[in-house]
Amino acid sequence: MNHLGIEVSVKNIPELDPGFIPLAQFNRAFLAGADKPLDVAVERSNGQVAVWHVKVHSDPAFAAADEYYVERVIKTMLWMYGGFRVYLAGSQELADRMFITRQAVSRWERGETLPSSDLLKKLSEVFQVSINTLLGSPRQLICQSCGMPLTDDVMGHDADGGINQDYCKWCYDGGAYVQDCTVEEMIDFCTNIMVKEQGAAPEKVRPYLQDFLPKLARWKKA
Repeated sequence: MNHLGIEVSVKNIPELDPGFIPLAQFNRAFLAGADKPLDVAVERSNGQVAVWHVKVHSDPAFAAADEYYVERVIKTMLWMYGGFRVYLAGSQELADRMFITRQAVSRWERGETLPSSDLLKKLSEVFQVSINTLLGSPRQLICQSCGMPLTDDVMGHDADGGINQDYCKWCYDGGAYVQDCTVEEMIDFCTNIMVKEQGAAPEKVRPYLQDFLPKLARWKKA
């Protein structure tokens, strides 16, 4: 299976998500061809700094894969160590590509300004994370079709490949709804999922969904 130019061997393909690639499998395949050292540092309280020494590709053809890999390294480090600032040794190439000056980044870090909406969209496309995540996740997002909580890895995509932070990838992807269904059919589908996978009582789940789902954006427009 090819992901961002990296050939990944996936033996067991999930029926419900045939495009799913285990991160550990991707990392192994990615690092097999990585040859350019990169240091990722997370600044913590009391002057502490956590540093990971990783590698990316010197070949610009793998730029998208490099960004995907490094973004997940950063997320892992923040989850493990916490922190309030991230440093990349050699990140000026990315900054140049995105027309971000060091002075602008410094002003963002001090809270004096925020990136423009156009730049936030560009950052979102490059790192494949939602604008909500870039802004520090001020909102708890839910899919406006099925109601599931949204994180960056399950969000759908618009026709231009950008993340759509209104829908999950099982309801909306590539700029269109995945299922052509009514709200009643979605209620039936979600009820069955919650009963089978979460052990919920159907007599409680269905009335809840009948009240909740019609209030979501997709069904309000229907």
